[in-house]
Amino acid sequence: MEIPKNELERVRKRWETRGDHQGWTSDWVATMDRGASRQVGEAAGRFADGGGLRQFAESYHPLLGGPAWDGPFLLKLADELVGDEDATDQLRSFVRLPASEDEAAARVDAFAGWIDSRPLDGSEDGPSYLAPMILSVCWHGHDSDRWQLYTGNWLVNLRSEAAEFCRLCRRGAGNSVGERYVEFSRAIEELSDKLGVDPWDLTLKMMGNPRKAGGGADVPTSGATDAPIANYTTGAAAADIFLDQADIERLLSQLTRKKALVLQGPPGTGKTFIAQRLAWLLAEEQSMERIEAVQFHQSYGYEDFVRGYRPTEDGGFVLRDGPFLEFCERAREDPDRPYVLLIDEINRGNLSGIFGELLMLIEADKRSEEWAVRLAYPRGAGERFHVPENLYLIGTMNTADRSLALVDYALRRRFAFFTVEPAFGHPQFRRHLEDRRVPAPFRTRIGERLAALNEAIAGDSDLGSGFRIGHSYFCDPPSGESPDHGRWFEEVVSFDIAPLLDEYWFDRPEKAPEAVANLLAGD
Repeated sequence: MEIPKNELERVRKRWETRGDHQGWTSDWVATMDRGASRQVGEAAGRFADGGGLRQFAESYHPLLGGPAWDGPFLLKLADELVGDEDATDQLRSFVRLPASEDEAAARVDAFAGWIDSRPLDGSEDGPSYLAPMILSVCWHGHDSDRWQLYTGNWLVNLRSEAAEFCRLCRRGAGNSVGERYVEFSRAIEELSDKLGVDPWDLTLKMMGNPRKAGGGADVPTSGATDAPIANYTTGAAAADIFLDQADIERLLSQLTRKKALVLQGPPGTGKTFIAQRLAWLLAEEQSMERIEAVQFHQSYGYEDFVRGYRPTEDGGFVLRDGPFLEFCERAREDPDRPYVLLIDEINRGNLSGIFGELLMLIEADKRSEEWAVRLAYPRGAGERFHVPENLYLIGTMNTADRSLALVDYALRRRFAFFTVEPAFGHPQFRRHLEDRRVPAPFRTRIGERLAALNEAIAGDSDLGSGFRIGHSYFCDPPSGESPDHGRWFEEVVSFDIAPLLDEYWFDRPEKAPEAVANLLAGD
C-alpha cells in the first residue's frame, strides 16, 4: 500500500521526537512488557475455549490505569454474569481471536453493542467505548504485529499526521468503533514496517493529551500527558497554507458568524489541509483534541452520521449514536471551548438525507434549547436535541467532480462558502519550493506552465475555473543528496495530472495529450 511521502515523514518525525511513553496507560503498556501481553493473550484463549470469566478477568492486564476503565469493568462484569452461561458464552465469542479484519471489525462493533445493551451500576448505557480497548489487549497478546493496542484518541492523532493514508486503510465509512480499530491496526502495521520500527513503540507515540470524557468518549480525563500542545496563530497558519493572512482572518470571521463553512475549489488546492489549520485556529492550539473528522459518500446516511439501528452479532439491532451526536455531547460538556467537526467531501453524500432535521439546528441562531427537536430515532419520548453553541462545522467540496450533484440550496444557505484557488503564483508557494531546494528553473516551469494550463481550462466553456489544477500536486518534491527534479516533475505530470486531463477532455481526445506535451516540453 502506497504511503504518501509527506505523511510518512510526519509520522517518522513524531516517532523520533516523542519522549518516553507516559500518561494514563498501565505500566506494562508503557514499558512494552511482551511477557505481560502474552499472558493476557493466553488467558483470553483459555476463556474463549470455555474457561472461567473470573479467572480471565483477574488475569487481564488493563490497558489504562484508573477505576473507570477496562480492568475494573471486566471484574464488575465477572460479578454480574455469575450463573449467566448464555451471556458468558457470548462474551467468549467476542474475545476469541478473529480470522480476518472484517471479522475483527464486526466483533468489536458487536461487543460495543452488547455492552450498551447491559449497562452496569444502573447507568442508562454501558461504556461501549471500552470494547476496542479490551479486545485489542486480548488480540495483541496473540499477535502483536497484526492487532495493535488501541484507544480512540490514538487514531485521532494518527489521522492528524497521516490523514490520506488512514483513509486508504479504512474499512467502510470508518465510523464504527470496529472500523476505526481495524483502520488503526492496519495503518500502524504498514507504517511501522515502512519505517523499520516496532509497531508497539509506534502505537505509543500516538499518545496525546487526554480529552474530556463523557457521551462515549474513549480516552481518560486525568493523569499525566505528553508535552504541552503548541498554540496556533494566524501567523503560523499563513506560513503553513498558501493564503494571505487577511483571507485567513476573513475565514475565521465567517466561522464566527455562521458557525459553518465550506471550502470549495478545484482538485489539489489543499482544502482539507486548510480546514484542519482553521480548526486549529479556532481551538487556538495545534491539536486534534477537540476536532473530529468524517467523510461523506454516496452510501452514507442519517443512521451513520446522527443515530440509527445497527445490527448485532446475534441477529438483533441496537440503537447507536453516530459521530455527530457523540461529538455534540463532548462539546456540550465543555461549553467554554470550541469544538470543530471537519466534513471531507461534503457534497458526495445525499445532504438532506444525512442531516435530516439537523439542517435547521446547525444554523448559528438556533443553537439553544428553545430550538431543540425530537430526533428521528429518539431514545425516549421526552428526548429533545439541539446543537451546542460551541460546535463549528468545516466542510470541503471538490468543484471538478462531474458525478456530484449541486449542493442543496437549503444547506447552502446555512454555510458560508469560500473558494480555494490554485496558488502557483502565491509568494508562499514559491518560498515553499525554494525552502525544499527545488532549482529555480523548475520553480519557474511549475509556476508558468501550470498557470497557462489553468488559464486554458478556465476558458474552456465545457469546464471552467472549477476544473483547474491545484498546487498540492507539487508540494512534495524529492529530497536527499542528489534529487532528480526532472524525473519528479515528469512523474507528477504523467501519472497525476495527465489522467485527470484525459477525464476532463474525454470528448476531445486530442486536447489532453497536447496539454501534457506543453507541460513536459524542454526549456
